[in-house]
Amino acid sequence: MSACFLALLLMACDSGSAAPIQAEPLAQFFLAPAPDTRGPLLLVSRFEITRAEFGEESDPWLAEFPAVGMTRPEAAAWARAQGMRLPTREEWLHLRTAGGAVSRETDRANTLELGLGRALPAGAIASGATGLGGYDFEGNVWEWLSSDVAPESDDGASETRALQAGGSFASYRVGPREAALREANSVDRASDVGFRTIAEALPWLHDHVLPRWRKADIEARAQMRRAVEGWGAELRVQLVRRWRQSYPVESEFALFLAGEGGS
Repeated sequence: MSACFLALLLMACDSGSAAPIQAEPLAQFFLAPAPDTRGPLLLVSRFEITRAEFGEESDPWLAEFPAVGMTRPEAAAWARAQGMRLPTREEWLHLRTAGGAVSRETDRANTLELGLGRALPAGAIASGATGLGGYDFEGNVWEWLSSDVAPESDDGASETRALQAGGSFASYRVGPREAALREANSVDRASDVGFRTIAEALPWLHDHVLPRWRKADIEARAQMRRAVEGWGAELRVQLVRRWRQSYPVESEFALFLAGEGGS
């Protein structure tokens, strides 16, 4: 890496580190309402999936950069292996602005305006985070979505197209709503396209977190509690209420989610 790029990198990133890999996996997610507020609460990757997570990088310097170059089926398969999925078009557009719109200042996103010409480590520009704590919803790399664009005609002449969202270091800053989307072939590969994952909060917590919480020692439960405390008090109230309705026998875990009682 050139000294020039390193200097630009340091200027572009906020002071401190927003390194995505943390000791507690729950810290990798933020809690969000569904686009339809009557829908399920969602757990969403705070960061674009990194090279280390995707299993393609062991170099500590490169490990925190977003994974790129996968097709949409490959991204979807990785998400399924984690019990998650790719966001839909409606979900991604909603999550981009939920909790408050991101500032439009040039240095809040790694796009062409910033002038770096390559990806930054996931979450490096902390000042560009969404109101709920999602990073790089604008810039860094495009993100695969699960939604398709229907063919323009019914005669089969036009193929169904996949969607990518958010823009990248190689594109100018995207606009609101549909301007943040672009079409692509689902088997395309590109050096500026990655993804993030999403899941319905209640079943994912029940299947993937509750078993780990039951086996955790005091220190591990304390780390889990600190991660959950970052999800926002109002949304956690909804989460706890819905948990108690769906899993009434798991009342102790409900207390954990609420931040009450012991660890």
